[in-house]
Amino acid sequence: MTYRAPLAAVAAQHGARYRPTEGGWVAWLTAPLDPAEETLRPELTDLLFGNRISITFAVLCLGVVLLCYAAFLDVELAALLTALFAPAAILRYVTIGASPSPSSLKALLLAGLFWAAMVGLLCGEGARTNNVMLTTLSGIICVAVAFGGAYNNAGAPRFAFIQIILFLAPYSTFGAFSGVPGMHLFLIQLPFWIIGIFTLIRQIYATHVKLIRARHLASHLALHDSLTGLPNRAHFMEALSAECQRASRDSTSHSYILYLDLDEFKPVNDTYGHLTGDDLLRAVADRFCKVVRVQDVIGRLGGDEFAAILRGVSQKEAEQIGEKLIAAARDPFHLDGHPPISIGVSIGGVALGLPPDVRRTLHAADTMLYAAKRGGKGLLRIAEAA
Repeated sequence: MTYRAPLAAVAAQHGARYRPTEGGWVAWLTAPLDPAEETLRPELTDLLFGNRISITFAVLCLGVVLLCYAAFLDVELAALLTALFAPAAILRYVTIGASPSPSSLKALLLAGLFWAAMVGLLCGEGARTNNVMLTTLSGIICVAVAFGGAYNNAGAPRFAFIQIILFLAPYSTFGAFSGVPGMHLFLIQLPFWIIGIFTLIRQIYATHVKLIRARHLASHLALHDSLTGLPNRAHFMEALSAECQRASRDSTSHSYILYLDLDEFKPVNDTYGHLTGDDLLRAVADRFCKVVRVQDVIGRLGGDEFAAILRGVSQKEAEQIGEKLIAAARDPFHLDGHPPISIGVSIGGVALGLPPDVRRTLHAADTMLYAAKRGGKGLLRIAEAA
């Protein structure tokens, strides 16, 4: 793990965890507006689930339209429309309340398109009747449901856009020829309304992206050192606890913890100031990250103290990595505006074994570190067991 500024580190962390969405129509419908936001797609699509309140409200309002059909126009037509609308409402209600997963997302998208088509058909039929009351009521409900869809589905903008078209197209088409007084004013306003609601979708989407990124950053800062970008003490101790538990269950794979303390770091702070000291710590962290392997964990415990978990290594391999860390710290550091700065690092290490006690393990590594310090600094001391 190389040093990155917090935002870059967060992007890399979540990018590494991201699993690309399968291709096809699902990927197309749920594509982010900006390719740079592709790693946020899972969290954006998760926002499509869970909001049943607006669906309940829409079903109740459209039920009123169906009752008006039955009371004032044609009972058989009302029954036919209900037979078409009810399955769409049930599927939409069920899928929106499901737990997010690739299969439930596909079902939600299909149900959402079916729902939008049936709502559009029902509202369009209201405009086709030429009945002023049904045309007006259908128009109000159509607009209300469209706003609900824009809010609920902004995490997948293309899906939301298509839903809006399915909601509005039948009503607009039939309304244009309904002969109801004032409908021409609605049609004149319609393009501006569509532009407005599409803009609203984009704004809600942008808000979702900002909130997700802010949540990522807050999570990252809670678990990582703000200066070096490495795991902080709390995060490192969690990783060490997990590795101790794993090591206690698997006697065939050995792991080691290395406790590192920089040599001659205080004189650098005293001579050049804390800003230069911070630059030096970042440079040290960057070098250390280039030494350890991808499967290892290296963190900053505080001050000029670092620690590393070496997973699945023999004592000889752990010693080789430790010597490379010492060599990395020994090479002069060339920081802007300063002559070459030379420091070093002393390392104490211990094998993870039984019992899986984190504090005891860390104390044993710390004890070996002090042995390295007493031996003359710039040394590596590793014990066989905690």
